[in-house]
Amino acid sequence: MVSTFKDIRIFKKQLDFKYNSEELSRHIFSPLRLMKNKKQLSKKFKFIDVFPTDDIKTFNSLFLKVKELQYNEENREITIILNHYLNALKIYNFCEEYIEKNIDRPINMLKHSILETCFTIDKKDIYKLSFFKIYRYLISDQLTSLFSQNNIQECELYHKKSDTFITGILNHLKFNVSKNNILPCSITGLFHRKNDVLQIYNDRLTFNEILYNNHIFFNDYKIISNSYAHKFFVKGYGEKRIYFIDYDEDENNEFNFIYVKELKYCVASYDEITLSKYPQINIDSMHNRLRYHDFRIHKELPKQMLPHEKKNEKDNLYLGLEIEVGYTNKCPHQKIHKLIEEEFLQGLAICKSDGSIDNGFEINLVPMTFDYIKNTDLYFKFFDKVKDYLRSYKMPNTGIHIHVSKKPLTILDQGKILEFINSIRNRQYIIKLSQRDPNNFCQVNDTLKVKDILKKDRNPKHYDRENQNHRNIQNTLNDKYQAVNILNNETIEIRIFKGNIVPQTISRFIEFTHCLVQFVKNNGSDKMFFRYFMEYAKKEKIHYPFLNEFHNQFNIEKDVKELKENFRYSSKFKKSLRNVAYDIPQLNIFTGKPKVKKNRKIINR
Repeated sequence: MVSTFKDIRIFKKQLDFKYNSEELSRHIFSPLRLMKNKKQLSKKFKFIDVFPTDDIKTFNSLFLKVKELQYNEENREITIILNHYLNALKIYNFCEEYIEKNIDRPINMLKHSILETCFTIDKKDIYKLSFFKIYRYLISDQLTSLFSQNNIQECELYHKKSDTFITGILNHLKFNVSKNNILPCSITGLFHRKNDVLQIYNDRLTFNEILYNNHIFFNDYKIISNSYAHKFFVKGYGEKRIYFIDYDEDENNEFNFIYVKELKYCVASYDEITLSKYPQINIDSMHNRLRYHDFRIHKELPKQMLPHEKKNEKDNLYLGLEIEVGYTNKCPHQKIHKLIEEEFLQGLAICKSDGSIDNGFEINLVPMTFDYIKNTDLYFKFFDKVKDYLRSYKMPNTGIHIHVSKKPLTILDQGKILEFINSIRNRQYIIKLSQRDPNNFCQVNDTLKVKDILKKDRNPKHYDRENQNHRNIQNTLNDKYQAVNILNNETIEIRIFKGNIVPQTISRFIEFTHCLVQFVKNNGSDKMFFRYFMEYAKKEKIHYPFLNEFHNQFNIEKDVKELKENFRYSSKFKKSLRNVAYDIPQLNIFTGKPKVKKNRKIINR
């Protein structure tokens, strides 16, 4: 085994580079010219003509009996597929450069993989770089690990040299491979059949961004010569993705391409300008299975806002709901999750598992602006479709959690929200409004004050009594089951609400959350009392009809008109916009493979 080499000097003696890349390429110019002139993707050749540096006797019959290889043992003919053949030549050059330049270094996983898959061993334990062995593993799709993100980053120089090497050969032969229906991938430099790659949106902004962000996969010569990505690097197109292209640990973001159906191109995932014009749904249908609990909806589905709100998209206040529900006896278990994701709330929500709920699940909705929620009457329409299938309020452990985007909130604003919801003075008001008593999933701490928000990440210098209190507050703030969970980097999570699917109740919870944000922004820390909050909400009653209706009941006020049972936001909301016409974009979930052109079957000639 290669991994047993301990003495590098012995290892050097066991390597044979008799044929370098330049010499090999000169031996195979004839078959390449023949395929170029006939514009063929595949062609039969004598083994010795296409693999002049390999001895067929080195390989056993099992190694040769691979369906994709199409090797005829009688006349020793093999069918060459052009894209794999060129890729084998590129990798041959890569292996040669990498092993020779790193021969004095310990054998790592990459070097071990190269020696195992790209070299043959003779009876004298001499390792010889094998062009045919590389081709054989490529055609069986067993060398993709060489082009994973980590290996490309580690071997940037060698990949660039091998790309330049193969480009030089094609230029020398004046070989335009696109005429043979193959195209190069800009990420790996490998060649693929034309229906396996997608053209990258040819916009200078996109390319400049790639260069600006210093993505090593895109060098100047690649961008000038081609702009294609293999479908495995494109979300919303292929059956699977083998690798993402890059990962930003600070932002916790993957970098990939996204297929835009309207453009018929793939667009860089950080190209927000183009993607905002063509919003895409890039999650696969689960076919009624629940998604894992760690599925991050705000990373996979676009935020929702009205057209006029896009000017300040990044600074909008977004509200994202998690609604824990259970099944009724009438519920069609075999299709309810699929109906919610792909029909009732298409492109707006996902269903995922939740271990805290018996015989139920959790509905996660994308972050939305308050005006979007009101204008669409989203929860009223949803209730009409699921009222016979789902339940929540009468189940023991269900709740509704509302996530509020942190970006529009200052630290002081967050501290005021923390104190308002935890204050003993507001306890009975919060319980009646939310329909939920404090419990293990929604813990309150009436000692928390506005200033305590600053102690979350600060380390006390001494272990005295005062700093012990500091540590107790830190422990509280770092518990995700608090009534106000501030652990998330992007949102505050308010967990006080009882589970419910009735739209009037959900609307009250949403109005309370939105009104509380506006209240803390417009009032000082000394006003964090529910009576002041109720006065503020009353002044804004046109925006908060369901919240004010609750306040009237809470105060047991007489001669106050109750909202009509069929009251909806939309009619009032359109009046406030003076009947300005606009369309809300309809987004469809990606339910399987798109209709794409398939590669034709290779004909033996």
